[in-house]
Amino acid sequence: MIDYIITPTNQFNYKFLRTIDSVLNQTCDSWIWLIVNDSNKSIYDSRNSEEVIRLISSDSRVEILENGYNSGAGSARNFALDYIRKTVRFCN
Repeated sequence: MIDYIITPTNQFNYKFLRTIDSVLNQTCDSWIWLIVNDSNKSIYDSRNSEEVIRLISSDSRVEILENGYNSGAGSARNFALDYIRKTVRFCN
């Protein structure tokens, strides 16, 4: 079974770099991390973009979802849940 970690963010600052380090160093390895960029700015426009991209591109379990606008954390989580529902096949 795979667990999904959903993290909405609109700032890729030094605190987010700590979040990346924390998630990537988990002892459990059966997870997929969905980072929802809840901002109207691209991840590539952030101040720490090079560091963020370097850290997360090294792990195939990490995906970045672009929400496209600042809608708040709850809406960003729902955006990720919709993505999961569309991409994961559930068996009865």
